[in-house]
Order: sequence, then structure tokens, then C-alpha cells
Amino acid sequence: MVAAGRIGGLRCFGGESVPLELKEDLVPLNAFAPKDLDALVTLVLEHLRAMDARALISAVSAFAKSRNIKNMGVLEAGVRGLVALLQACAKHARSSADLGADAGVLGLDDDRAAAVAGAWDSYEKPPDDLADLDGETLRQLVDLEWKFGVTCASSESAEPVGKTFLQLKLVLDRHDSGTYENVYLELTLPQFYDFLAHMEKAKAALTQISSKGAASS
Repeated sequence: MVAAGRIGGLRCFGGESVPLELKEDLVPLNAFAPKDLDALVTLVLEHLRAMDARALISAVSAFAKSRNIKNMGVLEAGVRGLVALLQACAKHARSSADLGADAGVLGLDDDRAAAVAGAWDSYEKPPDDLADLDGETLRQLVDLEWKFGVTCASSESAEPVGKTFLQLKLVLDRHDSGTYENVYLELTLPQFYDFLAHMEKAKAALTQISSKGAASS
């Protein structure tokens, strides 16, 4: 019996149930043309193999720009869902047919499910080593610093005067080398608020997981 809020019977996940949120991440990908979804899956496969999360994020942004995709939240959620599905397929050594079947169960229509399976099948390198990837690829956030700024007149900048921006400094734990890595970002105010909303959702999810763990212990 599958618990409420979960989906069972998926081949790529070894028969284990998965959260309903995975389906919610993938369903909006039905808005993509099959050829675009094929390209997106191939992009994800290439960057998962390289184990470079930042490169994947940059590639997804470039993908969105090349196809004039405005809703980055939907695209990022779709990529998150694809990462989970593709990794599970590699981990359990499933076929493209299994992948296509699971994509259908997770809400993709026949054409999009076939596009996902086709991209997996035609990928130029065997995807077996994707199973070795895990959350450590994304690094652990150790510290975060930020400061606001406002653009001023300059002969060297085309930015409008009075534009508010935010500079972020992320300190990440490099588990593979035992050192820390500083990552610097500059965000517009709307981007910052979007980032803040994602952080609040992550905090709420972690709080919920912690409370469930405490209740079951």
C-alpha cells in the first residue's frame, strides 16, 4: 500500500514510492515541444556526468534564454524532477522503455515521455555512472553574506542610475577536499526576493522533516 502523498510502482526507483512533488515538478514540462524536452534531457545528462551543479544552472539559464522561457521557476522545477528521475534510472540500470513508462506515470503525456526516453536512448555515452551522483555535488552552504547597492552614474557602465542590486557571498563546504569555496553572485532585487522565497521553502521543508523525525523517535 502506497502512503498518501506518494506514488508507487515506478520501475526506475526499484519499486519504491516517491513523493508526489516529483510529479508536480515534471507535469509542467508537457508545455515543452518534444524536441525541446529532448534537448533539455540531453543537457541535464551532460552536466550530471560532469558533476558540476553551477555549470548546470548556467546551462539551464542559457537554455531558457535561447527558447524565450520566462517562467524560470517551472523550468528549474522540471530540471530538478529530471535529475531525480535520470539518476534513479541509472542507479537501477533501467532501460529507456522503463524510463518512458515512469515518465508517463509521473504525468508526462505520451509524446513527452517518448522524448525523455529517446534522449536517454540516444545519448552518446552510456549513462551508468550517473548513479554515483548525489546531493554532495551541490556542496553544503556554510555561511552567507550580502549587501545592497545602488548604481550611480559612470562613463564605464550602461546600467541605469538608481538601480538597486544585491551582492551575495556564499561560503560552500568542498567535501571532496576539506576546504571552503567562496562563490560571489550579484542579483537584481526581484531575483533576490525569488531567492529568498526558495530559501523559506527549503527551511520549511527541513523543519517538517525534522519534526517528523522527532515524532517517530
